Amino acid sequence: MSKIPSMSSKQFIKLLEKGGAIFVRQKRTDHAIYSRYYNDRRYSAPVLMGKKTLDPNYCKRVFRQLKFSDEEIAKVIQNRLQRLKTMDLKQKTTSGLLWSGASQGVRQILQFVITTILAVLGQTLFILVSFIWPANW
Repeated sequence: MSKIPSMSSKQFIKLLEKGGAIFVRQKRTDHAIYSRYYNDRRYSAPVLMGKKTLDPNYCKRVFRQLKFSDEEIAKVIQNRLQRLKTMDLKQKTTSGLLWSGASQGVRQILQFVITTILAVLGQTLFILVSFIWPANW
């Protein structure tokens, strides 16, 4: 079996849902109940919510309670690692120094400001050119 990396609760839940587990309920506790059907039986497991890092052994116990096989766990984790690698490569190739540490909201604001400045500069340039070269020449 491949080694399970430590991850946040949100990342772990995404893995469970990709593997076929479904959210059942969460009341006033910090645990959510997820279930999975395997061989016409329903298996349930509590999952800690709101944690920044979950212990790999805890993740493995939850996988086992939901009857994930070693191959299924390896496949889900491999897909996650592959997505992270491709996202990292895309970020390295498409983002410059300006975008590297910015969050999504900051990126959107910077993109809006830059496009607005370019639009204003373009309009100003058009006005200046129209004064220099009148249309009736």
